Amino acid sequence: EKLTNDYSNRIEALLKAKEEEVMAI
Repeated sequence: EKLTNDYSNRIEALLKAKEEEVMAI
């Protein structure tokens, strides 16, 4: 369960970073 949670958090962070990238452009 912990592994899955860490994975989800990582995916969420990646998506957020992508959004910010798009906003910056």
